[in-house]
Formats: sequence, C-alpha cells, structure tokens
Amino acid sequence: SATAIYGSRGANGVVLITTKQGRPGKGKVGYSTSTELARVSKKMPMLDGYEFAKFRNEVRTLQGPNPPLYDLSKIQPVDWQDDILRTGITTNNRVTFSGRNDKSNYYLAFGYLENNGIIPKTGVKQGDIRFNLTQDVTPKLRFSTKTNLLYRRNSMTQSTEQLGSAGQSIIRQILSKEPILDTLGGPVINVDEEIEGPRVWLKEYDDIAKEFRVLQSLSVEYKLSKAFTLRA
Repeated sequence: SATAIYGSRGANGVVLITTKQGRPGKGKVGYSTSTELARVSKKMPMLDGYEFAKFRNEVRTLQGPNPPLYDLSKIQPVDWQDDILRTGITTNNRVTFSGRNDKSNYYLAFGYLENNGIIPKTGVKQGDIRFNLTQDVTPKLRFSTKTNLLYRRNSMTQSTEQLGSAGQSIIRQILSKEPILDTLGGPVINVDEEIEGPRVWLKEYDDIAKEFRVLQSLSVEYKLSKAFTLRA
C-alpha cells in the first residue's frame, strides 16, 4: 500500500510523522524543562608534574653529564585534564499553547536549548518556534499549515573537531603537553602555546557557526464525497 502512494521510494515501508496538534476543549498552556549533566567517563592516567620532571632529569643525566632540565623546588605542576575538562550542563525549556474548536486546531510552541560542553567555550544555544494550524473554511474545504523557525549558534574551540587523533586536537594537546606551568621547550615557535598549553586554544581561537532554518508547509484538502478527499 505504501508503494501505491510513494512509488519505489516506499519499497521498504513508509514512516509518517504527525506533529502535535491541539486537543478539543479550552486552550491550554504547557511548560516543560529538563537539565542534563555530562562529564568525561574516563580520565587517562598520566605522570604528575613532579614525576614528569624527575623522569626527564634522569633521562638527561643518562645521556651524559648534563644539568637537569627542571628545578623540582620551583616547578608548578598542573593536571591538564582537570584544568581543561569540566562538567557540561544542558538545559532545555519549552512553552506551548494549544487549543481546538469546531473549525480550528492550533499548536504554538517556543523552545530554548543551551548546551555547555565539557570543554570551556564549547556548546550550542538554540531557539525555535513551531506553529501548526488547521482551519476548516467550509464543511468541505480545509487549510493546514506548519511552520518551524530555528536559530542555532554552535561554538567550538579550534581543534575540537571529530578527528580526535589529529595533531592539533584538543585532547592531544591536553595529553602531550608537559604537566608543568610556565615551561618552554626548544625551539619555540609560539610562546603562548608553549607556556599556556591547551589554555591558549580556548583563549585565542574561536570556531563559531550560526544557522537559521525555516521549514514551511501548506496543504489544502477538499472533500469530494464521503469516500474521496483531494489533498494538495
């Protein structure tokens, strides 16, 4: 029966989605909200600052009569995983207005979503409006319209792309940078990156995408008889 209507595209079946409509009775106002928390499920075991400095000093000693790289009494250890990663919080709020009478059926909804990622400065802010209306003009003629407006602002930091193994991924920055503050290796190409490590990627680089969508549909139904209805 699906292929009779949709042709070869319906060969594997058809899923029809009907969005919310008003229910009979007086107009209703609804409000819903939800909050979600997210965090890294696994922390990678790494040497702390003192262990790392001691290890590098011992390696340097074995390579020859060289002075130590680090003064253990002056270094400032840092755990970059704890320093960068955080608990992400997502909130979703929605207000709806709906109603139905003999001739009209309406549904109006406003939504706002704010997602703060586990990496600072990352996340999504999104607002949307949905409006569904069905209106009987005559006993045989009916109009239906559905409108959806959406605005989304997606904020990423440089190097938070899906390729987590890329050379400049934020995760690789966190794991490969020595766990010590204010250290310079050589040769130095970018002083900020050398000293601040992953922090500089959060401070200096932005990757923001903005998206605006409008989805609109309009349909007209005319009842030809008790058995047949024409819909366009």
